[in-house]
Formats: sequence, C-alpha cells, structure tokens
Amino acid sequence: MQFKTIGNFLVPPEIVKPFNWDRPQDDYDIVRIRKDYFDLAKKRGMYLLAQSKNGERVFMPKAMKRQKVYDEIMLYPDNPMKMYELIIPKCEKKPVESYQFPA
Repeated sequence: MQFKTIGNFLVPPEIVKPFNWDRPQDDYDIVRIRKDYFDLAKKRGMYLLAQSKNGERVFMPKAMKRQKVYDEIMLYPDNPMKMYELIIPKCEKKPVESYQFPA
C-alpha cells in the first residue's frame, strides 16, 4: 500500500482515470478508493486527501462508517478489495504547502 503524508493528511496515489472519464462535461469525478487507506488514516488520527487528475477533496475517515462499502474483484477472485465510492469536485488543486503545518 503506497501513500504519503502531508502534515495531518494521508494522501493515497492520485486517481488517473475516474469512472466518468468519458463525460468531461460533469463538474465532478467519481472514484473508488481502498477502505484500507481510510482505516489507516482513522488509526493514525489523520484526514484523507483524495486527489484525481481534475481536483481534490478532504475526507474525514471517522464519518465514512455510513458510506456503502463496495467489493471490487481485481486480481484474486477469492479476496475482493473493499472500496468506497467517492465524488471529487473538479477544482483547482491547492499547493502542498497549504496542507502542511505552519512553522
């Protein structure tokens, strides 16, 4: 599981191809992110910064317990991956310095 941390944010790898990539007129991206990232962020007491190629959004892992968990079969049919489906609005990305702690 690859990720990086910026201040109090856990950042999984950027989503390159969202589900609605063929509809550029939409104002948002629909993506799925592994539940393991949210569990790790919750354990560490961090927020999760989800990034797509068109925007980014901050999620609070503690509030995800009401979200539906999807089982996605990737490589191993006997062990499906648990994922959350998220909506990320298309917006301008903030610089990394805005997420770091002030000195």
